[in-house]
Amino acid sequence: QDFASKHAGGRIVMVSSADPDKPAEDAIDGEDSSFWLSTGLYPQEIMVELGTPGVVSSIRVASTNVKRIRVEGCSEGIPANFTMLVDQELEDTHGRLQLREL
Repeated sequence: QDFASKHAGGRIVMVSSADPDKPAEDAIDGEDSSFWLSTGLYPQEIMVELGTPGVVSSIRVASTNVKRIRVEGCSEGIPANFTMLVDQELEDTHGRLQLREL
């Protein structure tokens, strides 16, 4: 089940940077043709609130030129105390699409 998509009620709470033509909301719209484009220096962050509470068993990531991805979770009503769920380096695909199930 997809808890984070816009269609499931998910929403973007915060991003560290964004391009006005490729906003963070594109990251959860479910369309393969759209994407969030971050700008500025690394690291980049995106915080997503799930549409409904649930147990997340995997996360699908489609990216380009990402070196490392870290996923943290928080089950509190106010996001304050996060637990690291995944911290992985991604393979350099030389600008091609990186598809990863975490």
